[in-house]
Amino acid sequence: MVSTTLRPGSGTRALSPNVEALAELHGALVRERQTLRAGAAEETDLEQNRLAIVRCQWELSRALIERYLPSPVTSAA
Repeated sequence: MVSTTLRPGSGTRALSPNVEALAELHGALVRERQTLRAGAAEETDLEQNRLAIVRCQWELSRALIERYLPSPVTSAA
């Protein structure tokens, strides 16, 4: 099974994982799910894979937002 170590951020903007790498990981997780389902895998294996897909989608969303959201404007005081 593909392993991920993706975690939600702490509220501060850190360097985001590479969007392209996350998209590739997502594809690998989906392919793994298809293989698991075709092989009549155990429910626990399917659930672990489902959670990995959800975490990856969440992290990919955050990375895309970070990439394309304009930086906040600060005013000179």
